[in-house]
Amino acid sequence: MKTTMLSSNAKYLFVGMACVIAYCLPYIILGEDAYIPAGDFLDSTIGHLRNIMANNSFFNLGATIPVMYGMPRSGIAYTSPFEIKALLCLALPIYWGIVTNIILVKTCAFAGMYLLLVRTKIVGQRWIALFTALLFSFVPFYIDYGITIAGIPLICWAIINLKCKEKIPFSLAVSAFYGFYSSMAMGGFAVCLLLFIVIIILWIKEGHINLPMFSALALIVMAYILIDNHLIYDYLFNPNFASHRSARINSMSFFKSRLHYIATLVWKNSPPHYGRCIIVEIIIGFVLTTIAYRKTEKHLVKYLIAFVILYAIIAVSYLLYFLPVVFFKSFDFSRVSALYPSAIFILLAVTVDVLYRHKKIVFTCMLFMLTFVGIELETTNSNWTPRDHFTNIQLLAGNRENIEFPTFRQFYDTELFCHIANDIGAKQDYSTKVVSIALLPAVAEFNGFYCLDGYFNNYSIDYMKEIYEVNRNELSKNADLDLAFAHGHNKNFIISTETGISNFHYSKSDTTVIHNLETNISKLRDMGCQFIFSAVEISNHADIGLTHIGDYTSDKSFWNIRVYKL
Repeated sequence: MKTTMLSSNAKYLFVGMACVIAYCLPYIILGEDAYIPAGDFLDSTIGHLRNIMANNSFFNLGATIPVMYGMPRSGIAYTSPFEIKALLCLALPIYWGIVTNIILVKTCAFAGMYLLLVRTKIVGQRWIALFTALLFSFVPFYIDYGITIAGIPLICWAIINLKCKEKIPFSLAVSAFYGFYSSMAMGGFAVCLLLFIVIIILWIKEGHINLPMFSALALIVMAYILIDNHLIYDYLFNPNFASHRSARINSMSFFKSRLHYIATLVWKNSPPHYGRCIIVEIIIGFVLTTIAYRKTEKHLVKYLIAFVILYAIIAVSYLLYFLPVVFFKSFDFSRVSALYPSAIFILLAVTVDVLYRHKKIVFTCMLFMLTFVGIELETTNSNWTPRDHFTNIQLLAGNRENIEFPTFRQFYDTELFCHIANDIGAKQDYSTKVVSIALLPAVAEFNGFYCLDGYFNNYSIDYMKEIYEVNRNELSKNADLDLAFAHGHNKNFIISTETGISNFHYSKSDTTVIHNLETNISKLRDMGCQFIFSAVEISNHADIGLTHIGDYTSDKSFWNIRVYKL
């Protein structure tokens, strides 16, 4: 019987994984001409990884990396030599390391959700588990966080096995894999906390600790200690380090943004870190099904109560920031919402299972189709995270004219920046100090320039104040931006209020011009800055002491880079 069940699961797993690979084919066919979203990945981690590897510091955790004020190697998030994601980018050409990560994350999402639904018998039909798991794998998870969110069903499946003392070696291996392929700060801590609570409850009920489950928790925690040792040391034991996050203050605009996120969770999986997609059809379908069949399907009420409790916990976690405790401002407990996507898709499976058993085939198909459309076509208000799969389908179809964003090759445009370096007499060895305006600093960093600006999750509050002095005159024009940058913004960029911080995709056809830049050029000179790279024209460059070296673009380029010398 077990052999037959295993064989049946293997068939479904094989079909599902083939579908996942087919879904990822555009990345493989297009190669570096595919579109990869910049948000929290190309705009930060990949540029940092390129810098670290170029300076032969991947395994040297004591190194100082030439970026900003000289960042400690071990303090740059998501680049640890213990992280599977980073190791893949080291072992393969960076683009193919990214693609491998995308395929692996989606495969883990599919396999984990399928195995969890079948293992717990949440659904009675394996085809329901198959389609639910496939839809879950299609969610646009941020690859920078590995399987932090996408792998939650997989780690839950492993924990259930360990609770029942089944498949112990394999389940422990899955637990270790999750630890080394996820982020503690972005949601892994929630998994550890949940596992710890379950262990304590079982200890109270059974009178002894479940050693396999405790071993799984220990493996995940040890992985996080290895990966985030510098972060843990700085926050808990280093009296000389003050994070930029400690400068954060409460503001009405930020309070409103948190309330907005809480309310938005009913409509879409949000924020985009966790794979934004429309989910309101799942919630409405589940609630209506619960109302219709609450008398015969009593388990639906239990799922509804569990969902309400989870939603309440997430809502409270978003508001912890406003308590007068520095720790709650430095560590974002709202990341507990990493559990939300898995919960939503479990509700989808439960709803479809009930509808199918009550012969509501049309509604079953409609709910699956609406979920797929919600994943594929949901767009954000910001161009920071447009849909990569939909965009790549357009690229495959030859519809390049309406694509507003650079492909991977165009984003970093190594040929263009090599030409710029030769023209200005700069060696691409991270010795030439630059800043960027209306252009993500990671582009210059990837191309071998020492960037005094950058996007970092954790850095010195003293350096935050230095960049604030550079931006002070510009920020005085916009109260909201001033509040954000004076009190701990991760995007430590050089700002023009005429371009803002929401758009960094100014193409060569864009006619935007900065007319009145008031950046503190004298302060930049004191910091050693030699050049400014801008994706738009700075018309008053001469008035503020800048020399226009030239404009750089090509037929294949997305950018038109204006280079100004200090």
